[in-house]
Amino acid sequence: MNVESPARLERLRYSPEIKAALLCSGISQPTTQARFERKAGNNAYWPPTETLAAQFISARRPEAVRQSLTVYGQACWLVACALSENPNTPFAIAVVSAQGAPVEELLDALRSVSRDYWFGSSFFK
Repeated sequence: MNVESPARLERLRYSPEIKAALLCSGISQPTTQARFERKAGNNAYWPPTETLAAQFISARRPEAVRQSLTVYGQACWLVACALSENPNTPFAIAVVSAQGAPVEELLDALRSVSRDYWFGSSFFK
């Protein structure tokens, strides 16, 4: 797995509700990923994220997801979005706080950062 520097995903810091995010380049290359975490060592965010990624890989298709969960005693959402209808499209999965910005706004931020990361100039830097 390639774990990218959070500096490459700095725009996610503008949304404090996003606690951890996993950006994958697509189902056919599941090991090409970038990870963002708001605070290093908050490992409880990764198991639900990685489980959902494994489900997408097994099903050979990412999908939109919004599931409630509790992490560190706080209400959160496990969310996922794909960049297109193509089964091999890049996708993002994140754990976000249930308090603060609306989930749709956070999903828009994930889509934007993911699109720029995989198709923009930052991928080649």
